[in-house]
Amino acid sequence: MEREYSPDLLFIELTKACDYSCIHCRASSISEVSPDEMKGYEIRKLLENLTSSMERIPHVIFTGGNPLLHPDFSSILMDAARLRLGFSVSPAAGDFLTVDQIFKMEEYGVGSISLSLDGTPSTHDHIRNRKGSFRKTVELANLIKSEGIRTQINTTIMERNIMDLPFIFHTLRELGINIWELFFLIKTGRGLGEEPISAQEMEDVLKYLYMLKVAGFSIRTVEAPEISRIEIETIRKGYMEGGTLLNALAVETRKLTGLDIFDLEIPEQYNPRRRIRTLFISSTGDVSVSGLFSLSIGNVREQNLIDIIRTSHVLKDISDSGRLLGKCSSCEFNGVCGGSRARAYIETGNFLESDPSCAYLPPNTIREIR
Repeated sequence: MEREYSPDLLFIELTKACDYSCIHCRASSISEVSPDEMKGYEIRKLLENLTSSMERIPHVIFTGGNPLLHPDFSSILMDAARLRLGFSVSPAAGDFLTVDQIFKMEEYGVGSISLSLDGTPSTHDHIRNRKGSFRKTVELANLIKSEGIRTQINTTIMERNIMDLPFIFHTLRELGINIWELFFLIKTGRGLGEEPISAQEMEDVLKYLYMLKVAGFSIRTVEAPEISRIEIETIRKGYMEGGTLLNALAVETRKLTGLDIFDLEIPEQYNPRRRIRTLFISSTGDVSVSGLFSLSIGNVREQNLIDIIRTSHVLKDISDSGRLLGKCSSCEFNGVCGGSRARAYIETGNFLESDPSCAYLPPNTIREIR
């Protein structure tokens, strides 16, 4: 176990205000900036503390809501550039994301800009609660990419859009974008009204995503670290096999793109890597492990971030796979996976419990059941 939790990515929610009102929004976005949210000078102080107190400075992602709606958005980017921070922006693909804003982000040295696509045009527009949202997002993604800015697409996976994944993959290939970050729905915020996919469906979806990774896509899953287990198991076997859903996704992908994921050559070796570590700071200063992990471990308005990290028992616990409970505790993959702590917390009340979305049964668990 490492002595200190060292985040790779730091998400800073500038505001919950957004021009969208998506049906799954974890932030339960609001229409206007709240007076309770951190001001520009508070964000500046936070960024300065990062560079002065942290030995390894994480990559910062400015998110929301829609971060463009923060009244000090431009000066915040200026501060990030002045401090030579690596940073990215995750804006809403609406009227506020103008050509001038894109140029401004480029001028300040934005590392990447991420937009969301959640299905076919009709599915996406329904999820985003706005007609024409899919078309607008594709237009903006094209514009951002044409400026030479690293462009990422985010997708939230839920029961509603599970069979739209091949269409999104096809769309990304047409756009020439190969960076895809997939969030597996956690029932929080407005997402309480949506249904997450089942544990068995997650197995097939993760197998599908791993094969897209083999095909050359950069895939990152959020709240589904089980993809590391899928990767190891597949490499050991040397071939991919799955259930009905995987076969259906494969058939649809072949129809749309001509790619047969079952014909891809499986790599011979697994390159070990630890999980990406994240921290999230809300618009009012609360710190948590991620935006979907609602347990606060402190507030940057009251304490320096580095002090919060060093004193948090939550961070110490989730950094130690030996502290995990249930089948996660005996799983031979807990060093590379560890399950979703956010989902465990939301569904069981204990962030150290087993991830309810994982269908895998470790050998010890199987013996106990028998």
